[in-house]
Amino acid sequence: MNRLFRLVRYWIHRHLHPVNERTLCSQSLLERELDWAYYARYGEHPNLQDPTTFNEKMQWLKIHDAVPLKTICADKLAVRPYVAQRVGEEVLPQVFRTWERAEDVDFHGLPASFVLKANHGSGMMSMVNDMAAADMQATREACAQWLDTDFALTMLERWYSDIPRKVFAEELLDDIEWEYQVWCFNGKARYVGAMHDPHGSNEKQFFTPDWKRQPFVSSLPILEGEVERPDDLETLLDYSERLAADFAFVRVDWYSCTQGLRFSELTFTPAGGFVQWTPREYDAKLGALLNLPAEN
Repeated sequence: MNRLFRLVRYWIHRHLHPVNERTLCSQSLLERELDWAYYARYGEHPNLQDPTTFNEKMQWLKIHDAVPLKTICADKLAVRPYVAQRVGEEVLPQVFRTWERAEDVDFHGLPASFVLKANHGSGMMSMVNDMAAADMQATREACAQWLDTDFALTMLERWYSDIPRKVFAEELLDDIEWEYQVWCFNGKARYVGAMHDPHGSNEKQFFTPDWKRQPFVSSLPILEGEVERPDDLETLLDYSERLAADFAFVRVDWYSCTQGLRFSELTFTPAGGFVQWTPREYDAKLGALLNLPAEN
């Protein structure tokens, strides 16, 4: 059975048997759905009892490690005091305004350009480059759709369900030079993913903490050419490990701007735990780096 057929079969399954809050609250139902999703992508069933690969361990963490702190830190607004306390508020982009209802979204008094985001998931954002030219009706419709989305159901990441949903206007960082994703295993930074154009091609290259180029990539095309060692690499690693100290695994995402590092987000299961590792053997190699916590 080829991958396309498996994915179509899974899509039909999700439409005939949609997941809901009951799915997230039942370990047996959650395991069944994760098994379906995993098989659709890889053509094999995950070992959820004794996981060994990175992707299997991400699924295990979805089932057994949905701790309250993950809900706080997956919330793009609630995480800010956590970051400020651990590394300092100077790394946080400015938040101008927040709204709980789409009909209340109003750009009056905001800067000419900013980013509009939802706090409770990934991909729900829009760059406003010229406030005066913004279509407010379309903007409010988009915000309403975001606020109506339970992002936890997308990849079965339970910690998103309890986030109070909001929309907020955030500072537009127009001087981003690089995006760095620091992959932390049991509180230790093991790899850094470097992306030169985070809002464009999304090509990526991995490095060790001592900046040795690695022969693998995750889900995205490989970034060709030389990537210089960041001047603030030690700070990047130190800040990331401070933020990762309470978690078995987390990817700490940063923007490197002309004014210094700016915090982006904490990601607990990259690609929902369905990373397309190239070469595939690195799924097992990275999985071996992660010691799983006790079940919660």
